[in-house]
Amino acid sequence: MKRIAIASLSVLLSAHLGAKADIYHCKKGGRVVYADTQCGERYRRLHIPRFEAPLVKAIASNESDSRYTVPGAINGTSTNFIVDTGASITSIPDSKREAFGLLEQCRATNFDTENGQVSGCIYKAKTVRVGGIELKDILIASMPNLKASLLGMNAVSKLKIGGITDTEILFIQK
Repeated sequence: MKRIAIASLSVLLSAHLGAKADIYHCKKGGRVVYADTQCGERYRRLHIPRFEAPLVKAIASNESDSRYTVPGAINGTSTNFIVDTGASITSIPDSKREAFGLLEQCRATNFDTENGQVSGCIYKAKTVRVGGIELKDILIASMPNLKASLLGMNAVSKLKIGGITDTEILFIQK
């Protein structure tokens, strides 16, 4: 039930971005729903102010693995991140390290991944962009055999999550 309520609130917030909105928190048939009009006798009006902060949507892939992807950049070089809440640190394939401008000395580290322990390096990126949101001084791990850029919790935790549905995550700048 909570997932349905969050999904309906997320869709309404997405529809009202950039404008003031009144959204109604209602109970229908024992379920909580959110609507943009009054719904029945039992409702509570929520005034949603205009969003001024940058925001971005991570979109679910068409694959059955429920991955969410979001466009971004590391030090100005574009990439598509897979949102990985199981990764404590944002990670890139070692083969792309130079392209992302990660040229300084690294701190050699062993990482525990879903495929076992891997040796890699940790760098500090001056900027990591997630959609239109720019984060500064984010640690980046480079690992051999990694096939895609992963947006880890060290970056995700610097964003607000405005809503999650089966098809998207709405990130808002803190």
